[in-house]
Amino acid sequence: MSPAASHLAHLRTWIRRHTTATVLLIALCALGVWVFAEVADEVVEGESRALDRKIFLALRNAQGEPLGPAWFEEFMRDITALGSTGVLTGMVLFSAGFLWLDRRRAVALFLVASTVLGSSMSYLLKTLFARPRPDLFAPSVEVFTHSFPSGHSAMSAMIFLTLGVMLCRVQQTFRTKVYLIAIATFSAAMVGFSRVYLGVHWPTDVVAGWSFGAAWAAGSWLLFDLLDKHSRRDLDGPEADGSA
Repeated sequence: MSPAASHLAHLRTWIRRHTTATVLLIALCALGVWVFAEVADEVVEGESRALDRKIFLALRNAQGEPLGPAWFEEFMRDITALGSTGVLTGMVLFSAGFLWLDRRRAVALFLVASTVLGSSMSYLLKTLFARPRPDLFAPSVEVFTHSFPSGHSAMSAMIFLTLGVMLCRVQQTFRTKVYLIAIATFSAAMVGFSRVYLGVHWPTDVVAGWSFGAAWAAGSWLLFDLLDKHSRRDLDGPEADGSA
């Protein structure tokens, strides 16, 4: 058997031994890391500048104002607030509080720890890349940090997807799980779009934020499942493995 065929056979065996959810989470994590790395490379090399400007300007008129009526711009401000630190912090704390009261304390603590580490990493990446914000026109909302990656996009993807996966774990029907993940994905997508529309991020900032947040959420749940399985195995003893 050739090396390629051998690797493919091992991959098929591994997939059969794991749940579909595990395979999808690994694929999402790997895809997110790859997309972030590719976008970051384009940004550092300056190769994304022309496309960024083209998309950015396509959403604004000659005076530099966002396209569309005034009510739509206000609506976008409401949407962008869904990815703010205050709103997302509240969502995480409320969810963790519910899990704690529901005696799922390990999940509550893991949710808080994952969010804190993820937000810290997002801020560190902003500091390392130190990309300036768009300066073609005055932004429609106040900003205080660097541009790459988009913190709103990263944190909304991370937290919305994490909470979506949490809810999926207690659902039985496939279409309900698809609906929950679709809502989480759509919400994160709208937050990212609002950042470009309001003039505070380049499109590549948002794509990098989405990919980072999705990869972090997927990786966090993979780690939690691994730790959860090991803890159950330790509590059940060697009989759980059939090795008594």
